[in-house]
Amino acid sequence: MNRAHRTRGSSARGHDVVTRHDGVVTPYRSQLLDGGRNVVLQDLCANDFADRLALAFDHVALREVLNALDPPNARAPDCSRPVWPLVGG
Repeated sequence: MNRAHRTRGSSARGHDVVTRHDGVVTPYRSQLLDGGRNVVLQDLCANDFADRLALAFDHVALREVLNALDPPNARAPDCSRPVWPLVGG
C-alpha cells in the first residue's frame, strides 16, 4: 500500500457491498466509494436486514459478489428469503 493511497483514505475502484443496518460504520453512506459500483443490499431486497456480522452469511451479498466476479453469468438475487441480523440467511 503506498503512502498516497493511505493519506487519501480511499480504496481501489471496484464493487462495494454495504448494508444500511451496519452499526459499526455509521452513517452507512460513509462506506460508499467514489468511482466504483456501490451496492446497498436494501436497495436490492427490502427484506434484507443484515447487519455487519450477517454480511458473511447473507445470500444477497454473496450473489452480488459472484455477479461482480463473473459478470457474463450475473443473476438477480433471490429476494423471497429474508436475511436477519446476526444470523444472515
